[in-house]
Amino acid sequence: MKFLAILRDSLREALDSKVIYVLLGLSALVIIGVASLSFKPQPAETGLQAILNRFPGAQQQFGQRQPPLRYALEKFEQTNDSRNPWDGTYSYDLVVTEAQPTSDEEDEKDDGKGKGKDKGPAPEKAPTHVFRLMVMVDYYLARSTEELSKEERETKRRILPLLWSAMRAQGGGLSRKEVKKLEADLAAELNRITPEQMELYIQRQLAAHGTLAVDSVKLTQQSENKFRFNVETRPRPETYRSWPHSVVLFFGALPLSSEGDIGSWVYRIEDTLVAGVGAGLAMLLSAIVTAFFIPNMLRKGSVDLLITKPIHRWSLLLFKYIGGLTFMFIITAAIVVGVWVVLGLRSGLWSYGFLLCIFILTFQFAIFYAVSALFGVLTRSPIVSILMACLTWGILFLTGWIHVNIITPTRDKAAGIEVFPSWVYSTSDTVHFILPRYKDLDVLTTQLIVKDTLGPDSPKRKETDALVKEIHWGESLGFTVGFIALLLGVAVWRFSVKDY
Repeated sequence: MKFLAILRDSLREALDSKVIYVLLGLSALVIIGVASLSFKPQPAETGLQAILNRFPGAQQQFGQRQPPLRYALEKFEQTNDSRNPWDGTYSYDLVVTEAQPTSDEEDEKDDGKGKGKDKGPAPEKAPTHVFRLMVMVDYYLARSTEELSKEERETKRRILPLLWSAMRAQGGGLSRKEVKKLEADLAAELNRITPEQMELYIQRQLAAHGTLAVDSVKLTQQSENKFRFNVETRPRPETYRSWPHSVVLFFGALPLSSEGDIGSWVYRIEDTLVAGVGAGLAMLLSAIVTAFFIPNMLRKGSVDLLITKPIHRWSLLLFKYIGGLTFMFIITAAIVVGVWVVLGLRSGLWSYGFLLCIFILTFQFAIFYAVSALFGVLTRSPIVSILMACLTWGILFLTGWIHVNIITPTRDKAAGIEVFPSWVYSTSDTVHFILPRYKDLDVLTTQLIVKDTLGPDSPKRKETDALVKEIHWGESLGFTVGFIALLLGVAVWRFSVKDY
């Protein structure tokens, strides 16, 4: 009963601040916006072409007039009588064409000299080898080292520095002599690409971007910049998640996309909009509101009355702490459950793992609220509590993001490959080891969502599964809980010995 009384006081403080109404109102707007989405599946041939347009190199990059690669359907045929396009079996030719520099692009590289003059016949264009480069990257980098033979692992050790140097060359980090040597070394590796590796690439991309099972794929024609494959595909149980859909917002008033897959849309809404941006906003506002709970309790007059009650001081502080977590739990549950229900009804995809985000996000908030509680006891200042909680969030986010997105992808322990000097990895490992694992919880949230929304071979799901595999959960949760317990222990000790 004492706990409920303190919890009721904390809730009353939150209601008096009006912020809880703002958060609930924003949650309602998000839920209504998600409910206004509608999804319409694309027809068979149109949808399959849209899947091909997701392949690597098929997207136009900044500064380019056309994508480096074009994947086109020819001789398309449906070989069953399925009504749903994602349940169809198909036979077709897949033609891959490498883009060549246009005359306009060559004129721009001429630095404005000789414009308007007769330059004579255009020089023969060298093959770009973009398709072979995509095949090489997918074969050696997208696959785990355990899948490669001993000879292929040696090839991977050779090409990883080459690809890293190619990225530096694009930024102007290499001399002309180094660029020429790099081009020669890359050309030698690209010439080793076999038809079997190209066929495996097509099979892997259809599985990754369309969740399609490939019955057969055969390279039937090959030239300098054009490759033709005969392909036969059939559906898998998860193909619906990857099938292209037209997406419309506001009950048909605002078209958003003509070929986005429904699983990616559900994933973006749940992971990016709700568990990412929405959770960050909720944590910030919750940190501001709850930062006043403990300093207000310690004000002259309030604390004098409370410490005369028949309740231990440590119980009083911990109950206040739990009251702040309850505030975050209520806000998170309102938006997560609401979005989950309307999105499931509108899309047909029910991401049950998304519901577990309620507990994960509340646990993440427990880290920052422990910081806030400690500085609330030490300074009795809600402003200091807010600033320290935000500073802690910034440090944990930045160090976690660097470790997950830069350090981990550039190191292959199984193959003994490291792009950066060894001290960079040891420093990141040490910092990551001693700090609470805020980013690990983010990765766990993403994995829970992608398992129900994306196909098993999708690049995002494989990337997330690889990150989760790198996490030692006993160590991660132990250090995080230990951090929270340490801060709360210091706060309780200080509150218990201080003479008010």
